[in-house]
Amino acid sequence: MGVQIIISETEPEPNNLYTWIKPLPDGGKEWYERSNGQWVLIRTDPAPALLGHSHTTHSDINFTGTVSADGDNGVTGQKTVGGYQITFKKGLLTGFEQV
Repeated sequence: MGVQIIISETEPEPNNLYTWIKPLPDGGKEWYERSNGQWVLIRTDPAPALLGHSHTTHSDINFTGTVSADGDNGVTGQKTVGGYQITFKKGLLTGFEQV
């Protein structure tokens, strides 16, 4: 890593001592260093909103409409597997009990 960091949306003047952090429109960041006279991408950080996170203060979460994965709606129904009855409603697990 360079001895100094430059944060800029545009390419800075060449200097081999810098690490350039380029902010991206979505909030992510690209990290560049000079190599053979060119800026070389060495790392990309995703936007913070795209990182895995949780909201422990939320208790009841209610979906309106449907839940789907890649456009496929979730299943609704019950199935007994290995002595347990599992119940799904629109793709969400809503019941799990021993039978």
